[in-house]
Amino acid sequence: MLALLGFSACERSATGEIGNTKEMIAALSAKVPVGTSVAVAKVFMESEKFEVTVMTKEKWKGKSGITFLQCLRRDGSPPIFRKWEVALINDGKVITSIEARTALLYP
Repeated sequence: MLALLGFSACERSATGEIGNTKEMIAALSAKVPVGTSVAVAKVFMESEKFEVTVMTKEKWKGKSGITFLQCLRRDGSPPIFRKWEVALINDGKVITSIEARTALLYP
């Protein structure tokens, strides 16, 4: 299925070495541009090791009633991790925008 969508199991991660939100949004916009179907976007994000949850009429960054794919991932190794939260905002059919936030987690 991934090969049919243009993703290969041998490809390097498009987002694995990114450390800031601007770069993450740029990388994701190249792989999941506005207009991409929600189904294809979900498969891609899962291939990037994000945990994906469909959120309908929920809150994101202070905005209520947003429909989006909530994509969560934690990178790094103990004792320091980078937490990623990406929102692939959509109209129920296609991606309309991409937003992200990140934080370093450490003891």
